[in-house]
Amino acid sequence: MNKMNKAKDRKTFVKAGRLTAAIMISALLLVSLAGCAGTKVEAEVASTAINQSPENIARVFAKATFSGDKELLFACFPPDYTTVLTEDDVKEYDAWSSDIKSALETNKSSYLGTSAADAVLFDAEETPDKYQTALSSISLTFAIQSTQIEEIRSCEVRVFCMIDGNKHYQDVEVMVFKYDGAWYAYPSA
Repeated sequence: MNKMNKAKDRKTFVKAGRLTAAIMISALLLVSLAGCAGTKVEAEVASTAINQSPENIARVFAKATFSGDKELLFACFPPDYTTVLTEDDVKEYDAWSSDIKSALETNKSSYLGTSAADAVLFDAEETPDKYQTALSSISLTFAIQSTQIEEIRSCEVRVFCMIDGNKHYQDVEVMVFKYDGAWYAYPSA
């Protein structure tokens, strides 16, 4: 793939990342207005286990986007993608991180943890349109040949948080994919 296509792919991803951040901020605002009391937070995912299962990567991605943790977010993407980020790309992620952290402070919110349901397989035979759209989007965003994407799943994650001293939760859906034997998150909308 030539440099122009990689630059274009990075811009596509940065836009997708911004959209994901906007969605998570919106979810945070919804939680502050209409959240329900949560009950069970699962143990944190160890750094050595982040990419080992679809549920782990989905939980870590939800934590990273909710808390504005740029380094944790980068652990959710293929190394081939994060190693080619430009200085401007990194500045965009720094700004995103700062905005999320500021919103949490303004809303008197803090992250408590996550839990996840079993990830659901995107099946090429049962939902071919949905599967092909996801496959194409992941391939274009991360500059990965679609034949190298081993599996795509969707995982429901519950993010637990404190808002003004009250425990709340928000359910989010995270799309994940298996590539080169490891699981990664796709910031879909």
